[in-house]
Amino acid sequence: MRILPYALLASVLLIPVSAHAQRRGGGGGNIGGGPLGGQPGIGDLQQPNTADVQRRMEERALLGDAVHKVPDLTNAQKDSIKALEKKYGEVFRSYGIAMRSQMDSARSAGGQPDFRAMAMLRMTADSTRDVEVAAARTLLTSDAQRSKFDQNIAEIKERDAKREEAMRNRRAQGMPGGGGYNGSNRGGMGRP
Repeated sequence: MRILPYALLASVLLIPVSAHAQRRGGGGGNIGGGPLGGQPGIGDLQQPNTADVQRRMEERALLGDAVHKVPDLTNAQKDSIKALEKKYGEVFRSYGIAMRSQMDSARSAGGQPDFRAMAMLRMTADSTRDVEVAAARTLLTSDAQRSKFDQNIAEIKERDAKREEAMRNRRAQGMPGGGGYNGSNRGGMGRP
């Protein structure tokens, strides 16, 4: 069955969507969805857009949801958070390029990407994200700031876990679009 590997690919790659995209209305529309919106169909899962996969990986560096409504952020703290996003943006850009390269190479050869290698890259990205989040937390100086930051992280983890469980359930039931992304994906930092 040819769809199963692409559903696996979608679950590995498409779960994390940037925190920045969530607050801005869901990440840019119908990314990965069917031609008329909504969940992608069988044909849509067979050809994931590698540019979108790369972009979503790059967006993992954004800390928007993690610092959303953190009280009394100083300009210096905001600048430091932007510097972290820039530093980690370069790292996530390299991960995105690696993902896209693997997918494009496999597609041009008429095969499938190495899903195990891509899953390992995702795990590496998750670990990198954890380090970035920890570095961002060290910039916070008050208990109120750290408390709100921790609350935001807990909410992000909860949303990600619910979304991942829903995707697993759809795949287990054999529903089309089980690993797809319809633009309404919320959350986003992977597993900080």
